[in-house]
Amino acid sequence: MHIKYILLLTLCIFKDAYLLASQNSQDPAPKSQTVTLTSLPDELNLTSLSFLSNSDLCSVAQANKQMNKIAKDKTLWKTRLVEISPQNITEMANNPYPMTNIKVKGYGLKGQVSCEPMFNFLSSKRSQIVGLDFSNARLLKENFDTLVTILSDTTSITHLNMNNNMITDDRAKILAAALKNKPLTYLSLNNCGMENGVSILAPEFPNTLITLNLNRNNINVQSADELAKVLRRNPNLTSLSLNDCKSGNVINLIIPALPSGLVTLNFEDNIIDKEGSYLFVDALKRMRGLTTLSLNDSECVGTISLIAPELPTTLQTLNLNKCQLSKNDSLALVSAFGTMTKLSSLSLNGCDLNKTIKYIAPNLPDTLTSLSLNKNKISKENNYELIKKLKTLVKLKKLDIAGNEMSVISLRNIKVAICQSYENLEYIGIDLTQAWEILQEDFSNSILRKFPMCEISLY
Repeated sequence: MHIKYILLLTLCIFKDAYLLASQNSQDPAPKSQTVTLTSLPDELNLTSLSFLSNSDLCSVAQANKQMNKIAKDKTLWKTRLVEISPQNITEMANNPYPMTNIKVKGYGLKGQVSCEPMFNFLSSKRSQIVGLDFSNARLLKENFDTLVTILSDTTSITHLNMNNNMITDDRAKILAAALKNKPLTYLSLNNCGMENGVSILAPEFPNTLITLNLNRNNINVQSADELAKVLRRNPNLTSLSLNDCKSGNVINLIIPALPSGLVTLNFEDNIIDKEGSYLFVDALKRMRGLTTLSLNDSECVGTISLIAPELPTTLQTLNLNKCQLSKNDSLALVSAFGTMTKLSSLSLNGCDLNKTIKYIAPNLPDTLTSLSLNKNKISKENNYELIKKLKTLVKLKKLDIAGNEMSVISLRNIKVAICQSYENLEYIGIDLTQAWEILQEDFSNSILRKFPMCEISLY
């Protein structure tokens, strides 16, 4: 929101409250009812300024001494992400504000840009740094070593993101030393090309972790053993992402160690064999507070029927994209829907539901606000139950049913259901291949009249 609107809103709210208090008071009304920013309590100004962008906040600081003092308050900058790049590093280096969360962009690619100014800046801020984001930096060896040296000197860092940086075994060793005794609560090392690296780093992962992301690292058996130890000694871990570990043997070593307090679990693109399914069932029995579960693209044909009965009733988001659902899987999932009274987002893209949609569709929870059934090749003959159910899912904000055959009559029924019953549709994806010339303009115009801000994707 623009700076002037934030400040004007603050003044209006405070003035209204001020006048109301005066009206309710037995004391005579004050002679002046002028309200300015400098007359507001610092606490209210802090709340107002928290809505401003970094640049707008810096502009406000130039107004006067009082606003300058408030704009430099540590509470305003504690959770702000400040981006530094070759384009703004000089400006940032001269910035007096207490920047604690820093994202680095535009350095390291083929050594074309000097990293010295950036490292000097980080070194000057090392006692303040709480969060450091080096994702996609792809640092050269000498720059990686310098970063680790600075990281070693930080004492209060809680968030570290090193996604998409190559971490060889040698790099893992020096990074492990830098992580020792750090109070990290968030650690993300996605797509770092690690195999043995996880086994080197894991012993130094702190016991304070709340979020851990290790996607796409080809974790081997030794790394899985060390990672299991980390999971067992981190009882406060609530979010875990281990996508694309591939090997069933590796997954089976990790599943028994999944913490009972997990709220979010991303286990996509993994091989969950029958043994792993039984282990996963036992883990789900412990994780009764899980709200988000993603098993997209997992090779788990026939195992959803084992897992579904133990899906927690607390689930709000369930993603099973590209999981080939058999009839037994579908029926087990249908039964689970009856207990998941909080489920708001369901994604079953590419699950080959043509023959099983007749079981799933009638039992879709009415609590859904997001439904994605893309690329299921549901034929015109088998989509009757889906069309019928869509008429009752009035809370949907996102609906994606592209990649399925729809007759002209079906498409018109969907349009009528949306326009007559839906409350606040924000996105719809649908296949008009069978009736493009007939319905393209009519379909879009009808929905946009009801929901002007709705994004429409027609195929």
